[in-house]
Formats: sequence, structure tokens, C-alpha cells
Amino acid sequence: MLYKKYRARGLQVVGVDVLENAAKAQGFREKYHLAYPVVVDSGQLRDAYNVNGLPVHVFIGSDGTIRQIVVGEMEPAAIKASIKAIL
Repeated sequence: MLYKKYRARGLQVVGVDVLENAAKAQGFREKYHLAYPVVVDSGQLRDAYNVNGLPVHVFIGSDGTIRQIVVGEMEPAAIKASIKAIL
């Protein structure tokens, strides 16, 4: 998993479950053995990032600047490249 590989270099990952409840989000996290936290968004984050589809990947640099937003599925190699670009 890329999170485990790069977290020592500062990578932080947060899963955001949009318009679900906390129990469903936690169930998803447990089912897929996710090592990172999953939070529930009432729509506020979705609106702030102007998300118009799911899934969405938001890559934010250590300075807080959004570097890339990708709506839709991403291949692991593309995710890895995006991570390397912000670390």
C-alpha cells in the first residue's frame, strides 16, 4: 500500500465518505483494512473542493496548496507518481 510506503516521508491520507453515516464509513474502512482514517462529509468538503464526481483524489502539498485533483479512478502507478510529485 502506498500510504504505508510513504507515510514516513510525510504522506497523510484521509478517506472521505460523502453523505454517508459514520458507521458505514467505518465499515468500509474495516472491510478493506484501510490503515488511514475515514471521515464523513456532509457535503461541505465536496462543495469546497468543487467535486462533481466520485471517486476523487486530491493531492495537497505540505504547504497546504492543492497540487492536483483527479475525478475518477486512478491506476496505482498514477497515484504513486502524484504522491512522489508532492513529497
